[in-house]
Amino acid sequence: MPFSVREEASQLFREAQDANLIRGRSIETFTAGCVYAACRRRGQNRSVQEIADVARCPTEKVWLGYRILSRDLDLATGLVRPVDLLPKFADEADVPKQVERRAFELAEHAEHEGIANGRSPSGVAAACLYLAAQETGFILTQERLEEIAGVTVLTIRARYQELRGER
Repeated sequence: MPFSVREEASQLFREAQDANLIRGRSIETFTAGCVYAACRRRGQNRSVQEIADVARCPTEKVWLGYRILSRDLDLATGLVRPVDLLPKFADEADVPKQVERRAFELAEHAEHEGIANGRSPSGVAAACLYLAAQETGFILTQERLEEIAGVTVLTIRARYQELRGER
């Protein structure tokens, strides 16, 4: 984690303490929630699952800490867009630049056409990568993208079909 994210998480934790949000609740829950909130505020695309793995607490607890902080401290966090997740997913999938560029085009198209509205950004990004791989002849399985993106194959398949105009 960059220093700025660590500092922001520490500041959020102090604010939560000052507001008596932690009393009677798990410190791990709030620590993980603070780290996730700081990542979102600083543009670091980390999933709740990644935070939960390091914090050694369930994802539900990370979400709980984040929701309480967000609600009670009135946090302004940016939305996570599929294009924000693509570099990380493409790097983990080890796809050629040509596939990554095409996936960016597809993600922008999905946002412009409203396909991404109300959908998991991870699912849309994974589907964009899958479709881009299909179009360019690069072999990338839905199962591999399921591991990388943390979404189900069914989600990837549904977004893929929407991108192709089949739904």
